[in-house]
Amino acid sequence: MDHILLRCPQSAGNFIWPLVQEMCRAKNIDWPPSFEILTILASPLATFRSRSGSLREGATRFFQIAITEAAFLIRNVKDCPDHEPERLISEPEATSALAQVMNEQLRDDRAMTNRQKFKSKALRHECVLETWSGILQDESGLPPDWIYGQSGVSVGTTPCRLNGINR
Repeated sequence: MDHILLRCPQSAGNFIWPLVQEMCRAKNIDWPPSFEILTILASPLATFRSRSGSLREGATRFFQIAITEAAFLIRNVKDCPDHEPERLISEPEATSALAQVMNEQLRDDRAMTNRQKFKSKALRHECVLETWSGILQDESGLPPDWIYGQSGVSVGTTPCRLNGINR
């Protein structure tokens, strides 16, 4: 697993991890100095705090989502290309796949704020705003409460279909 996620020179991880790092930077999340398999496995336990010591709920939640979704995507896009070179993924395909996965998570988060449908299990409106603010496409043009409008995660491209996936 370490090889597929982090070490394989032809893995989608070579394109996806820098994009995740860029999104974390946009959220003022410090990237771990030694990013390794244990960082990925422990990411659901990660927490980020402000200088005053208070929990940065949005940053913490975004990091947990981004790392786990990226790892799942890299693993599912393909096995090591050394074994199947015809299934190599290009940088635009990897970027598009990450955009699609993150936009799906954003869409789900927005839907989960519905208190009528989810009652006490609904996500707090502010939690979703804090989680996704800072990385949205054209965020400066969005209203302060963009949960019910149209927006997407800005990772550089719009989603397209991957070769060899879901055929």
